[in-house]
This record gives sequence, structure tokens and C-alpha cells, in this order.
Amino acid sequence: MTESQSKDVRVATNHLVTIKCTATFVTRYNASKKRRFITQIKSAKVTVSGYGFSWKKSPTITKRVIDGGRTGEILCLGVIKNSSGFTKQVSLSFEFYCNTGGGIEVR
Repeated sequence: MTESQSKDVRVATNHLVTIKCTATFVTRYNASKKRRFITQIKSAKVTVSGYGFSWKKSPTITKRVIDGGRTGEILCLGVIKNSSGFTKQVSLSFEFYCNTGGGIEVR
């Protein structure tokens, strides 16, 4: 199951860039708890768009299943740059919630 979440980051007084995290999750039904839980975050990709910004180099991405499997957390740390040479360090956390039916929701 794949889901995306976007966050805006201010890079100048009137400029926002959008950082988008797309992650693929594996969920499994737990009969005793009568609900599905995240068992694995298979992949996570974080992209940048807006005002010509891109990653200076690939960001560090940390994937964690927390909250007893109810939440998948993606931590992203990196530096974005534009063609003018302007750079900005970015540190973001994206959370995805697994509902009782196994659907993934953005938090």
C-alpha cells in the first residue's frame, strides 16, 4: 500500500518549496487485536519541487514503525539547492497512520 504526504518549507520571505514523501507499507491483520498494523515500510522516496530547488545530494531517510505498528514514521534530513547556489538544510518528519481496516492515512 502506497501513500504520500507533502509539507511546505519556507526558503525565503515569500518562497515556499514542497517536500513530498511517498512511502510503501506492508500491513498485517492481528486477529487478537482485530485490526491491521504496519509491519514494514518497504520504501520511502522524498522529492522537492518549487522555485528550481532539488536535493544537493541524496537526503538521509530513516524509516521507523512506531506506536505498536499503528504509525509509520519517515525522517528526512538533507540540503536543498537551487541554480543560484542558495542552499537550505531541511529536517522533516512524515507520519502515516494505519487505520483498523489497514488503510494508510496521513497524520
